[in-house]
Amino acid sequence: MKLKLLGLAIVVVVAGLGALAAAFLIDWGAQRALLESRLGRAFGARVAIAGPIDAQLLPTPRFVLREVTIGGEGRRLDAAEAFGSLELWPLLRGEIQARELVLIEPRIEIDSEALGAPGLAGLAIPIAARRLVVEGGEIALRDRAGGRTLAITDLDATGDLREPEALARLQGRATIAGVGAAIRLAASAEADGVRLRLAADDLKLDSPGGRLAGRIAWDSAGAPGGLLTAELDAASLDLDAQPALSRAAGFLRALVGGGEVRLNIGADSLRYADVTARRVEARLVYGAATLAIERLGVADFGGLTATAQGRLARLDGEVEGRIRLDLVADGTAGLQALAGAAALPQAFARRLAAALVPARLTVDIVAGNLLVEGDISPEEAARMVAVGLRGSTGLGAVNVRAGVPLDAPETVVASVALSGGSARMWASLAGLDLPAGDARLGLNWNGQSGGAGELEARLSLPALEAETRGRLALRDGRLDPDLGLAIAKGDLGKLLPTLDDSPLPVSGSLWLTRTGDTLRAEAIDLELAGTPLKGALDIGTGDPLPLAGALAAGRIDLPQLLAVLGRDAIPVALDLTLTTPRLTLPLGWTVADAKGTLTYAAPRSELVVNEGRFAGGQAQGRLAMVTSEEGVSADLAVSLSGADLALLPAQEGGAKPSGRLDAEIAAAGTARTPADLPAALAGHGTLKVEALSWPGLSPDALAVLAGLAGKTAPSGSAVRAAAEAALAAGPLDLPRVEATLTIAGGQVRIGEVRTQTAAATLRGSAELDFDARKLQARLDISPRDITLPGSPELAVRWSGPFLAPRREIDVSAVMAALARAAAERAPSVSRRGSR
Repeated sequence: MKLKLLGLAIVVVVAGLGALAAAFLIDWGAQRALLESRLGRAFGARVAIAGPIDAQLLPTPRFVLREVTIGGEGRRLDAAEAFGSLELWPLLRGEIQARELVLIEPRIEIDSEALGAPGLAGLAIPIAARRLVVEGGEIALRDRAGGRTLAITDLDATGDLREPEALARLQGRATIAGVGAAIRLAASAEADGVRLRLAADDLKLDSPGGRLAGRIAWDSAGAPGGLLTAELDAASLDLDAQPALSRAAGFLRALVGGGEVRLNIGADSLRYADVTARRVEARLVYGAATLAIERLGVADFGGLTATAQGRLARLDGEVEGRIRLDLVADGTAGLQALAGAAALPQAFARRLAAALVPARLTVDIVAGNLLVEGDISPEEAARMVAVGLRGSTGLGAVNVRAGVPLDAPETVVASVALSGGSARMWASLAGLDLPAGDARLGLNWNGQSGGAGELEARLSLPALEAETRGRLALRDGRLDPDLGLAIAKGDLGKLLPTLDDSPLPVSGSLWLTRTGDTLRAEAIDLELAGTPLKGALDIGTGDPLPLAGALAAGRIDLPQLLAVLGRDAIPVALDLTLTTPRLTLPLGWTVADAKGTLTYAAPRSELVVNEGRFAGGQAQGRLAMVTSEEGVSADLAVSLSGADLALLPAQEGGAKPSGRLDAEIAAAGTARTPADLPAALAGHGTLKVEALSWPGLSPDALAVLAGLAGKTAPSGSAVRAAAEAALAAGPLDLPRVEATLTIAGGQVRIGEVRTQTAAATLRGSAELDFDARKLQARLDISPRDITLPGSPELAVRWSGPFLAPRREIDVSAVMAALARAAAERAPSVSRRGSR
């Protein structure tokens, strides 16, 4: 028997020595993949060990793992080092029970959507530890939807794992959003998932950014979002200097979601967006079933004071109670800060605040069958949670009625009425300067809170009456319209400060939609100053406001358009394609069926006519303008080909020449205003006429007049009548005429043109005065054969208004030649008589 016991002892000793020796001989690094696989199955998540591995089995199992990662996207633990000691006999049974587990610099990342959800239970905890130690840890709770993170840093804590009361417990100290605190964290298994409890006690902040003390606790149990409790007191707090606190508050708001919040917060001085409130106090409870405001007050936040009190509660599907909010605004700084927080453009926020002040508003939120006075009827209160807002602002009297039906809490029905305000104050919101007068706005909304709904609105101003109806949605903080806009009547001359005060009536309709960052005005069907305007525009974002698209106008008046573009900077950037059957030019000329582009970005604008018809020919042109303190600079280029002279504007009933006209003109200049540009342009050009035929200018007229030569000189009236008849006897036909022109000082001068026919030599010139709109022209006809003494010229002159000049014939040289011819014949007659 003794021998048997001795043999057994020897076997046990040898086995123990073998195990001890094996522990030193095992290459744990070579077993990395096996360890990661076994631990991954145990944790129910991917495990990676990137650093060295050390372990021993005897006498006490110990391990050291470095650069450890457990989990993945949405829930993950990274640790620089994890080490500890294990119980031997449970280990031999396949259980992991640690005497101590130490995590060095662990970082835990978890999405807030997974907190308290059943899916979190999928991350198993296969280790039980009597003692858990965390040194230099971090916990990052992420709200991916809102792009926010709550960071818990400098975590030094001790606790345990998988004890009877909880899956995990920790307590120690940490820094939360820059504020030091004593922290307690517990996770326990519940029937519907993992319950998390986080408490930050003894919160203390003492820095140049403020002094804060209190506690915050969150429990994921109960309604989705759990329960958040906060008790905070601040002697002074500058949220501008503590951005981490603002981010943490935003995260906790998103974390709680549909849960319950209990707040008891006070601050003697609170600064936000460079504006300070003298006192802020909030004692309230809100959640899915209750909103109870014991006290809510903000004193003098940049001239804004607010107080609220009351209670709303929902029991068995019915809501009862009432909350009253009073607002007083005597200054603009607080309103501007709140408008900035709502991401309104800074310039608009300033104008809005200035327009609203002074304001006195009362808000009633009423539910159930409570009988109330004022804007909310008992019937409305019985069917919905109703909101009534009434009072006065700088924009006039305000009356808002809104309600949330109890059977559809996501729906909001609202009506807004603003009346009795100053139209000039309303217009200032859009940077406009309207004449004095009353303004009214009526608005009805039926849709989802923060979502899409049906909108009807009517606006009445002294210079505008308009209404809109359709759908309007709020997506990602941006308004997405699908609305029809109808303008009953309007006057752009009064609405837009860049235009003259002369009336510019507008009426019609359009449809507003949005694609991405761009608003689109479609189905534009307007009448502007009696001219139809149709097309579509894309409205971008930015300053100046980008407008791009295609418009078809019944008529475009170029002088008026240039007057608008040449004034002070317009707050838009234009990139338009334009078509019009009538492009009106200076001097009353018209280009038909014009197609082109208009671009404008202050101080530069450019109008390009790619094609158009003028007098039956093809017209093209480009006009670029730049405005500056000195005035308006312009660069002009115009071309015309194949125009019919017979179709040029001229006095009705007058003899019109015919022929094919080609022209090229280039000019540039600087003037005080666009209207002064014609007088400031300087340039040059060429004219060419093919197959010219000009009735009433017969080159044979001088030969006819030569037949009047006789013994006595005819009278001036007889010569003039004969000249008129001779000129009218036939046209002036020339195969080709070319000329150069110069532009200077508001005048266009056509240089002297010389040509000839079989019977006559012709010399002509012309001058057009833009300022006076008058024409001076001359055509001299002289004989090629000497038929009268001195070869006299017959001169035809035009003068007067450009489109209706007077024509005169100068026969003085012809009369002198006829008189001379008569004198030369007289002596020969006398000599024949004396014989």
